[in-house]
Amino acid sequence: MDASAPAGLPAEALDTARETLGGAAAVAGRLPEATGGALLDAAQRAFVQGMGTAAIGGGAVLVGAAVLAAVVLRRTERPADRAAGEPEAAVTAGR
Repeated sequence: MDASAPAGLPAEALDTARETLGGAAAVAGRLPEATGGALLDAAQRAFVQGMGTAAIGGGAVLVGAAVLAAVVLRRTERPADRAAGEPEAAVTAGR
């Protein structure tokens, strides 16, 4: 947001606006209309960009977890498969 923030903002106001979208809205409310509007617009764009980045990252983690689960679960034997392949299971089942 630093590059798109309006010029001439006091450092303290910029720090507060940089922390949260609510902080940016509070600072924008105390500034002249043109400057406050530009600050709020910049903060909203930064927020949406951050949410998009987080969504893409979260989606990548979910896809990775799904692939890992598919690989791990394919390697495990089902109890029925294990019993059919072991002669001891057939003897135990006949008792």
